[in-house]
Amino acid sequence: MNFGVVNSGILPALAVIVAGFAAGAINAVAAGGTLLAFPVLIAVGVPPWSANIACTLGLLPGYAGGAWGYRDRFRGIEQVRNRLIVLALMGGVAGALALLRTPKESFAAVVPFLILLAVALFIARPWIDQRLTARSRKAGIVASLPITVIGVLCAAAYGSYFGAAVGVVFLAVLGAGLSTTLAVDNALKSVLSLAAVISGAVVFVAAQRVDWPPVLLLIASSALGGFWGARVSRRIPDGVIRWLVIAVGLIAAAVLLVTR
Repeated sequence: MNFGVVNSGILPALAVIVAGFAAGAINAVAAGGTLLAFPVLIAVGVPPWSANIACTLGLLPGYAGGAWGYRDRFRGIEQVRNRLIVLALMGGVAGALALLRTPKESFAAVVPFLILLAVALFIARPWIDQRLTARSRKAGIVASLPITVIGVLCAAAYGSYFGAAVGVVFLAVLGAGLSTTLAVDNALKSVLSLAAVISGAVVFVAAQRVDWPPVLLLIASSALGGFWGARVSRRIPDGVIRWLVIAVGLIAAAVLLVTR
């Protein structure tokens, strides 16, 4: 594992552990852990391409915890949920294969703009939630089959290709394609994000393109952070976490744009 100018490995490893803990806690409270962990990995010397894959695998415990927490919200829509999971698995594979075919230099060049896109999505999250809450309900669960199918495939592909703010992307897609409530959309968002990330992780592992040291550090620390975040989530305003993630994302994008 390349930790840049710090050759001992102790300080960068501690930085990754702290970032993983914070990312897991933030994912348990709201979302956006990738926008914290990813810049830290780059700062300690992990190349952007490898850092992206490390976040995909390393933050899996948070996605799994979120999906498990919403397991009671799927009554009556199990069939729709299962079909959407299949679509998310397919999209996740497509996104992972696209990343494997993307030259590392090209990915590094586009990373600041992907971060800015994720930040923009986080800024738009309250507006998206408001629109989904205020919309009128239509007969049936699927309001638009083409939007739902294409949207879930594209959102899942984005999730395994980069992943930051993928939950917001899924919310927007589900809000446009389904006639379910915001609570159900949030539950579906969690399980579809998990499916996309898992399928992408399988592709990366099978292709032997994983830098395991940062992944293992992130898995352990994000799992602990997620457990802690779930316990204190009610004490932390969602807006505080959201703007913290936005600030870190903007700083990371600015630094990457200046130094590239």
